[in-house]
Amino acid sequence: MKLATFKSLKYKTYWIVLAVVSGFLFFNTAFSDLYITTRHGITFWTALFHGDFLNFYQYCQEGQIGYETTNGIINYVGSASYDISLYLIFALWNFPLWVIEQISGINTQEFILGILYSKLLILLFIFLSARALILIARKLDDCDAELVLYLFLSSVFVLTYAFGTGNYDIIACAFSLYGIEALLQGKKGKYIVLFAIANSMKYLTIFIFVPLVIYKNKKIINMVKELLLGVVMPVVILKGIFLIGGSGAVVGTENLGNLTSSVFGFNIGGGLSVINFLVIFYAFTCILAFLWNEETINPEKVIYLSFLSYASFIIFANINSYWVVILAPFLSLLIAKDPIGIKINLFLEMIFTLSLQLNLFMWWPSIPFGPSYAKLPLYQLVGAAHSMEKGTFITGYAFGTLLSRILGSVAPELLFRSIAFTAFIFLAVVNYPNENKKITSNRLNQYAVSDLLKIRMGLSSLLVLGPILTYTAQMLFYDKLSALF
Repeated sequence: MKLATFKSLKYKTYWIVLAVVSGFLFFNTAFSDLYITTRHGITFWTALFHGDFLNFYQYCQEGQIGYETTNGIINYVGSASYDISLYLIFALWNFPLWVIEQISGINTQEFILGILYSKLLILLFIFLSARALILIARKLDDCDAELVLYLFLSSVFVLTYAFGTGNYDIIACAFSLYGIEALLQGKKGKYIVLFAIANSMKYLTIFIFVPLVIYKNKKIINMVKELLLGVVMPVVILKGIFLIGGSGAVVGTENLGNLTSSVFGFNIGGGLSVINFLVIFYAFTCILAFLWNEETINPEKVIYLSFLSYASFIIFANINSYWVVILAPFLSLLIAKDPIGIKINLFLEMIFTLSLQLNLFMWWPSIPFGPSYAKLPLYQLVGAAHSMEKGTFITGYAFGTLLSRILGSVAPELLFRSIAFTAFIFLAVVNYPNENKKITSNRLNQYAVSDLLKIRMGLSSLLVLGPILTYTAQMLFYDKLSALF
């Protein structure tokens, strides 16, 4: 029996606040990757209708992409780093932009409607992910599906890196969630196909897929078959198709190299005493999956393994900050699946997400801060009167940099990552699937669930809007602030 459902918490207010914050981020912020990959999607049709589809990557490599940002016009050599599955989605969505450009001769990305249209693709996959989450939540006993939905959409990761910057890892996230939903339904073929698509995009969901394969199959031969079908074959096939073309030999190698360096680039110690915590925790997850020998798939254990494997990657690898969005749905399910432990899970999730986000601000200070496009409304209202050369100040003294200066020599990125790691350990312990043991906290009993949700939304809003407010202040008070620094 549920102790409280989300519907009992005056949920309309929560949704209104979420709509205002996410709407503001959607219309006023964007990261340049969205612009670049949208152009690749448009270029796809150019190569196709030129009868030169197999040289698609060569078309991208030779193209010059110029886009206007708060730092002026930036020219980018448009090499495509990912496998074709991702570009097919961008191509299908942005076909209308290609048609408009062919008919009119204009660059659709120079207009706000063109930018927002391309960003609508991200919005579509946010809601596809949300739909998959609801389907999964309904397979968990006592899980409040509406609360899961709200927690996911209001996650600081989703607000920043999906609604805000428009990074497209949410696409692979959606496919992987539908893959998990198919696994829970016992639809083996559908589960493998959906994960194969997700895995081929940027390889990130492979970290989730491998433990699930081990958990699902106890025979080594079956594990090997599913890994071949879900990982090796789609990657080899998609790369092999373009080996015939001029740039096929290097398709996706940059992305694969970045991922490899992320995995093995964050070690503790030196010489023979080097310890890679990602390898340790990921190996632990895989062994745990193997030891859970059950006749039927346990939805709670599937969610736990997905969280444990991907959170280990996020905590212990040198990641691009926007990769964390794939973790958001599993955190949401962990919180809402247990009505008894919901308060302690909300508390731990706030510590984990907020400290990890602050850590990511240190690593990638330019991504969440301010509009990347000078065409978007906020810049037009605040920054249009200022010269582009003032962008140097904006970049150099963005929110993360200011925070780093305030903390001084404390090494804030390591401080925040350590706090996130501690919260991760607690989340792993508290949520370990065990029907006979529930961990709660008497100290949190003084707070209602609604109180914790208010605190969470307030902190998340401050963290996602803080960089934008910092940016705005820098534009409005540039002369005074530049004199101080």
